[in-house]
Amino acid sequence: MGRDPFREVISGVDGPALHQATLDALSRAVAHPAVSQAGGWALQLGASCTAYNLTLAVCHLTAGFARLHCATPLLAPLWGCGSVAAASAAAGHVSRATLAALQEQQQQHQQQLLLLQQQQQQQRQQQKNRKHPAKGDGGGGAAAVGGEASGGGLGWLVGALRCLPGQLVGRWEVREAAVDALLGPLLFKALQQDFRRLLPSHLARPGAFGRAHVPTSASEYSTPAEKGQLAVLFGRDGCHHCGTRSNGVIGDHMPPYKVVREALAAREAAGGLERAVTRLAEWLRLPSASLTQVYFAQCRDCSARQAQLMRNGTRSTAITLTLPQLPLPPQLRLLPQLQLPLPPQLVLRAEGLWPPELVAHSLDRLALRPAWTAVLVGGRYTMG
Repeated sequence: MGRDPFREVISGVDGPALHQATLDALSRAVAHPAVSQAGGWALQLGASCTAYNLTLAVCHLTAGFARLHCATPLLAPLWGCGSVAAASAAAGHVSRATLAALQEQQQQHQQQLLLLQQQQQQQRQQQKNRKHPAKGDGGGGAAAVGGEASGGGLGWLVGALRCLPGQLVGRWEVREAAVDALLGPLLFKALQQDFRRLLPSHLARPGAFGRAHVPTSASEYSTPAEKGQLAVLFGRDGCHHCGTRSNGVIGDHMPPYKVVREALAAREAAGGLERAVTRLAEWLRLPSASLTQVYFAQCRDCSARQAQLMRNGTRSTAITLTLPQLPLPPQLRLLPQLQLPLPPQLVLRAEGLWPPELVAHSLDRLALRPAWTAVLVGGRYTMG
C-alpha cells in the first residue's frame, strides 16, 4: 500500500504540545494592549447599562405600587423623567467606579510586570556569570515570566470585578451625579423617547408599547386582514400592555366596550350645558375621539386580565388555591385530633400592593430596554 502523507503529518503532531501552543497564543492575544483596552471598555459600559436598566425597573415597580401608570395625566411624564434622571446618575456612578477599579488593577498589573522583568534580568545575569550554564537554564524562567505576563489580560478584568464593590461604596461624587441626572433626560428626549412608556400600563387604556393601532371595521371581531396587521405590530412592538412577543396575539378594542357603554350612559344622563353640547355634536355629526374604538395588539394573558377587570372592576380578585391531600404517617393516624377534614380548595380575597388594573412590563422588556442614554452618560468616563 502507498504511503499516506496526511496520516504521517497527523501522527507526527504532538497533541499536548499543540494544545499548550494554542493556549499560549490565546493568552498572548488576550494580553495585547488593544484587546485589554476593548475588554475594559466593554466591562465599563456593560456595568453602566446594567445599572441603568436595573434602576428603571425599580422605578417602574415603584410607580405601580403608587398607582401610577402610563396614562396618568401630568404625573406620568414627570415620574418617567425622574426615573431617567435617577438611572442616569446610577449609570454614571457605576461607570466611574468601574473606571477606578480598572485603573487600580492596571497599576497593580504594571507593577507585577516590572517585578517579573527584574527577575528575568537577574536570571539572565546569573546565567552569564556561570562558566557552564545548563541547557535550558534561564529559558524556563523567561517562559514563566512570559506566561505570567501574558495572563494579565483576563486577570486584569477579573481583578477589576473583584474590587468593584469597594469602589461603588467609596466613589460617590455629588457634582458628577447631578450632571449625569441633568444630562440623562436631555439625551433621552434627544433620542426621541417617551417618558410615559417607562411606567406600567392600565388595562383600560392604550398600553406603554402601543405605538400603532389598526382601525376597526363594522364587524364585532377582527377580520383576517386586520389580524394580519395586528400580527405585524405584535412582532415589532409586542403586546401593547406588557410588551411580550409570545403567547399569541389578540385584537384589543380600545377603549373597551364596557368603558364606551358607561361613557354613553353618562352622556345620556347628563344635563344642562353638557347635554346641549352633546346634542349639538351629534347633530353636526362630529365623532368623539375618546369613544372611537381601534385595535391594539395584545397577548392572551393581558386579554384574560382585562376581561377579569371588566367583570370585577378594581376590586380584589379571588385567588383559588388547591390544597394537596398529604397522607399522614402511620404513627399519627391513631390520634383523633389529627383527623380534621381539610377543604380541597382555599379561596383568598386579598388586596395586595399591586393594583389589579395595572400591568407590569415583561421581564425581558425591563432588562433589555434600549440603554443608549446609559452608553452616552457612561461614556463620559472612559479609559484613556
